[in-house]
Amino acid sequence: MAQCFKGCLFLAILLLGPPGTGKTHYARELSELLGLGFEKVDLAATTAGMVLVGTSSQWGNSKPGLVASHLLQNRIANFVLFLDEIDKADNKFINGGNVNNSLLTLLEPETAKEFQDEFVQVPMDASNICIILTANEEKNIDEPILSRLKKVRVSEPTLEQLRQIAPFALENIIKHLEVDNLMISTLDSEALDALQMNKVNVRQLNEVLREAIGLCLKEKSTQLSASHIRISIERTLGITVPPEAKPKSTKKLH
Repeated sequence: MAQCFKGCLFLAILLLGPPGTGKTHYARELSELLGLGFEKVDLAATTAGMVLVGTSSQWGNSKPGLVASHLLQNRIANFVLFLDEIDKADNKFINGGNVNNSLLTLLEPETAKEFQDEFVQVPMDASNICIILTANEEKNIDEPILSRLKKVRVSEPTLEQLRQIAPFALENIIKHLEVDNLMISTLDSEALDALQMNKVNVRQLNEVLREAIGLCLKEKSTQLSASHIRISIERTLGITVPPEAKPKSTKKLH
């Protein structure tokens, strides 16, 4: 489907919702579906806007920002810029800039068309960048930023919805694993029951499934069973699984 797109542009989106609801996964899948490049910035771990707009060449550790670097290296003006946890961004001024000021430049179409990286110092058209942000709450986001975003609330899936999500998550993990001859069929109803009963959320789901796939490969099995899921939940999430829920050992005693 991505081949149908030669370019795409949408209003900046703010995905609002609690941790573990799949916001990052949604952004990655959307960029892949549209055939666009993907750049992620963890704003909770970023101390200044220089990660977006670079630093002046007068500084010893100067370098281009992420936006200019992507535009120059890929020669494609249309990509997804994913800014995670805008509500936790540190907006202290460092080396002349902060996250909010840098972001406002990109969110305004007119200023984005004349975007100028502090290091490169050459105007670039950044108006075709698709911006997606995430936040747990909107109360910590400055109003000038918030007013320029299309808010989309992402609620935590119900346990029944998790049953529908899990097979797609498994398919996606298998697709990205570089393992030859990986033949693991979909989750059976008992495996889905195990996920549902232990209230695994979206963020935990991928971790649990990866561990379960490892168990499956170790046994040279082609079916992820409820036993694999239960053991994986115990190992990855630290949830104690009742002994009767674990598979019986096939090792013979001598």
